Amino acid sequence: MISEKQYHCDAQFTQNDMVDMDFTDHTFENCSFSNCRFSELRMAGTAFISCVFETCEFVVTEIQNVSFNDTLFDACKLLGINFTNCNDFGFSPRFKACLMKTVVFNNKNLKSMPFESCEIVDCDFTESDLRDADFSNSFFKGTRFHQCDLRKADFRTARGYEINPITNKIVQARFTLPEAQSFLLFLGIDLGP
Repeated sequence: MISEKQYHCDAQFTQNDMVDMDFTDHTFENCSFSNCRFSELRMAGTAFISCVFETCEFVVTEIQNVSFNDTLFDACKLLGINFTNCNDFGFSPRFKACLMKTVVFNNKNLKSMPFESCEIVDCDFTESDLRDADFSNSFFKGTRFHQCDLRKADFRTARGYEINPITNKIVQARFTLPEAQSFLLFLGIDLGP
């Protein structure tokens, strides 16, 4: 369980249900969380620095002014999370093999951020900086990219994305066929027989 002290370093938390915990203004540095539940929890002013979340659940977790600096989410479930109000200073989460559903990243600097082997469903990246982002082996469904900077982003092994090349910057972004054919729908082009 989380102790009363505000600063936690090199701690390991395993199979904890964090629902009733108060994380307000706590700092976690080089900590690991494994199989923990953060469902319907409210965090404010919490800082996670060089932390790892492995097979954790974040379901409708409120994260107000929370810092995620060099923090890895590995095989986590993130449902209904809004990263828009997170602390921008040092914001650098990494996502690997996560289920991300109805997650919002509006107006966030996600430059060079990895979203590797993730399932990204009904998420929103409106007006986000995704230059050099890595979406290797990720699957998209119903996810919105609008007014995004996707220059040099890697979608080569991603599937299911729908990106409007008119309302997003895609210069030097990397795509492969047949997935890149989705651009044609936004251009009003039909390649049917």
